[in-house]
Amino acid sequence: MLTPTIAELQQLLAAVPAAYNRFTPEEAAAPRPGGKWSCLQLLGHLCDSAINNLTRFIKVQYEPQPLQLAYYDPE
Repeated sequence: MLTPTIAELQQLLAAVPAAYNRFTPEEAAAPRPGGKWSCLQLLGHLCDSAINNLTRFIKVQYEPQPLQLAYYDPE
């Protein structure tokens, strides 16, 4: 039996790509009102953040503590 958290994650893993795929490439790349990032920029940022966090999760297992985090400019 799946826990509610796992079930919700599985639902999101199916729903989010389906929702994103409803955008045309032009809609996905268009900046949002107020100069906010486009959907494509947000997706890129989330992917970049995931890669950086994965590196942190791995390093925390073997680097001296407290772990010195490397910051990056999201722009």
